[in-house]
Amino acid sequence: MAASQCNSKTEDKVFLSFENVRKFIKDAIVLSGLKASHGELQAEVLLDADCRGKTSHGFTLLQIILANISEGTLVDSEPVILNETEGSAWIDGQGCLGAVVGNFAMKKAIEKASKNGVGWVTAKGSYHLGALGWYCMQAVEQGMIGLCISNTYPGTAATGSKQRVLGTNPICLAAAGLNGDYLLFDSALTVSAMRKVMEKTKDGDGTIPEGWGVDQDGKSTTDGARIVNNGALLPIGGISPATGGHKGFGLILLVEVLTSVLAGSAFPTDMGWRNESGEYVGKDFGQTFIAIDPHHFGGGFAERLQNLLDYIRNAEPVDESNPVPIPGDRGRHIYQQAEKEKGLWYPKHLIHQMNNQMKKLGGEYQLQ
Repeated sequence: MAASQCNSKTEDKVFLSFENVRKFIKDAIVLSGLKASHGELQAEVLLDADCRGKTSHGFTLLQIILANISEGTLVDSEPVILNETEGSAWIDGQGCLGAVVGNFAMKKAIEKASKNGVGWVTAKGSYHLGALGWYCMQAVEQGMIGLCISNTYPGTAATGSKQRVLGTNPICLAAAGLNGDYLLFDSALTVSAMRKVMEKTKDGDGTIPEGWGVDQDGKSTTDGARIVNNGALLPIGGISPATGGHKGFGLILLVEVLTSVLAGSAFPTDMGWRNESGEYVGKDFGQTFIAIDPHHFGGGFAERLQNLLDYIRNAEPVDESNPVPIPGDRGRHIYQQAEKEKGLWYPKHLIHQMNNQMKKLGGEYQLQ
């Protein structure tokens, strides 16, 4: 698994090897007080996201993770199984890194699917997973279908409301065809993720496309700051039932039911994890991980999926120079280039911020 951002060689970016970034992430997390094994796992999750072009969920996310460790809202713990059957498990992540909880849960789902055809695992007391594709691809590597969903911080307005009620509630599905081909659909269920709005507001002129969100009065806006500051994101389908906004919000609600409600975690309005005394000690995201072994169902799954992928790719394109893609195609191409170069290009300002963070932690290792 591998690393970071786009590979355009500009004066504003610096090339870093995979090992350089891996070591930095691990060292920073260890210096913050967590286990080395947890730091190594978190590094893989962040770097894999960068390598697939999901930079908002990659290396840059480390700054937020370190801040949460410093605040004591991410703790040095291990996931535990609260209840288990042959085909399911209920896990308490006990407020530790989402990467640790997610890895533990998906491995358990795969183990159960290999015996029963389906493994269904829910988790509470977890944290932000990062990009969900990393977990689903673990199932693919075992010849299975991987499905992962999570609730998130409130940021999305319900259809007909101007109030943030639920999160972006991402969903991911991954499955393999033939000869290394695969489908990887990994997406928030809002028109855009909040981090993308924040990035444009911070690094650009603050203008975002029409239809991404509304201001505090529930009016559509192209001013990213109005969305970030008391506004709200819009579900897929947008602001109106006429364009299917109620359907997009329905999908977000579906994810909420199968994560926080089913797992017993907090709702988005209170994603804190509390001990038996009611003391706030960590995060409490709800998440579900599903592995499906197609050998227990209809035969020839890989061949049939490949036929479907080929059929879609061969659809007549609007622009002959832009063939019809399958979800995951862009990320696979970025990944392949990254592995060829054994690293990728990061913005200089991000490197500067990370190096300053390392100094504050008392570490000597620097990105360069």
